[in-house]
Amino acid sequence: MIVVTAYGEIDIAIRALRLDASDFITKPINTDALLIALDRAKERFTTRKELQDYTSILEERWMSTARNWRELSISKKI
Repeated sequence: MIVVTAYGEIDIAIRALRLDASDFITKPINTDALLIALDRAKERFTTRKELQDYTSILEERWMSTARNWRELSISKKI
C-alpha cells in the first residue's frame, strides 16, 4: 500500500508506515517519487512472496523428515 495525502505531517507518515504501508507520498504527486514508491512496493511484495515460498518449502521438508524419522523408529522396534 502506498499512502498519498495532501498533508505532509511526519506523524501521519509514521502511523501509515507502522500500519504496513510501503511508502508515503504527499500531493501534488511528483512522477519520480511515485515511480520510486512503486518500485519499493514491488520489491517489498516480491520479498514477502519469496519468504512465504521458502517458508512453505522448509515446512514441507521438515514434515517429510519428521515422518521419515518416525517410520524409521517404528520399523526398528519391530
